Amino acid sequence: MRLAALDGLRGVAAVAVVIGHARLILLDHPVLALPGVGAVASEFGVLAGRAVWLFFVLSGVVLCRLATRAPRFDYGPYLLSRVARLYIPVTAAVLFALGTIIVVPRGPGGLGTWIDSHPHEITPAAVLADLTLVAGTSGSLSPLWSLQWEVLFSLLLALYVSSLRRLRPVVGIVVCVVLSAAGAALESGALFYLPMFGIGVSLWFAWGAIAQRLTHPLHASGRARSLLAAIVLALVLVLAAGLASSTVYLAQSGWNPALLRAADAAGSLTGVVLVIVVVGFDRTARSVLSSRVFRWLGVISFSLYLVHEPILIGATRLGGRSAVIVIVAVVLSFVFAALFSRIVERPAHRLSQRLRSSGV
Repeated sequence: MRLAALDGLRGVAAVAVVIGHARLILLDHPVLALPGVGAVASEFGVLAGRAVWLFFVLSGVVLCRLATRAPRFDYGPYLLSRVARLYIPVTAAVLFALGTIIVVPRGPGGLGTWIDSHPHEITPAAVLADLTLVAGTSGSLSPLWSLQWEVLFSLLLALYVSSLRRLRPVVGIVVCVVLSAAGAALESGALFYLPMFGIGVSLWFAWGAIAQRLTHPLHASGRARSLLAAIVLALVLVLAAGLASSTVYLAQSGWNPALLRAADAAGSLTGVVLVIVVVGFDRTARSVLSSRVFRWLGVISFSLYLVHEPILIGATRLGGRSAVIVIVAVVLSFVFAALFSRIVERPAHRLSQRLRSSGV
């Protein structure tokens, strides 16, 4: 059983990241001063950041499901398959980014803070860091920062599963949310990000119980559940955006920044859990996110995440910082992501499945 709707949700999250990065190129551009445009772009900026948190929680769900669906979990073949699944696309993405830098050299160009903050020179040490991930990345291809935590979680999956299965799932979720909130307060990357995967692990342990409860005939009708799901999703989106903007405002007003970061993390991660539950179990949400367009977005989501940034930067350096250029670059990102998925990611996925099933 593939969780098709969750694949679609991952696709939506990848699109949010792309739009969030496109927004960063146009931060002080006149187009954002148009009525309503700046506000919408700002909300996408918030959602782009939360989208990566969603990736982490979804990884916890998916890998815990993989680890627990058979009576015996073969860690060795799993680890080999995970290395193939992650590192083959990452290696290709690093080479692709290097190619774009050779064709369109990077340097100071007054193209905005986000583009100009990327390293202008690529050293062998930087390439090695990007290819290995675990010791940190160079920043030349900024989405790779999240893959560092994905790799660490993949290595520690057995520990996550054995530890969290001893707790009631709701307790595991609460503990992991609290740990992430503490990591946000202390500005500790490991304490902030690694528990997010644990939220997903605990959520998968609760999956069967949630399904049983929500499909019980004594519960509300499908139409009522869909209405409730729509309300929950709307509230989560509004609160996610509101939390981020209000924490900035309250910090400027003298509130404790650490406490505000913790509150933002706890509230946003609770929202992520609610979104996943709604998408996983509401019939309407499941139907929409399992449709052909969203399934396609889910298929290319990892590729889109890896290749969009070099295209956005290269196009802006070639054509200038205009809304038209950014829109064209976004469209090209989807084209290149589809090609990258077909040429690189799908073969890597097939190899990963063979390694896992072979018991090597």
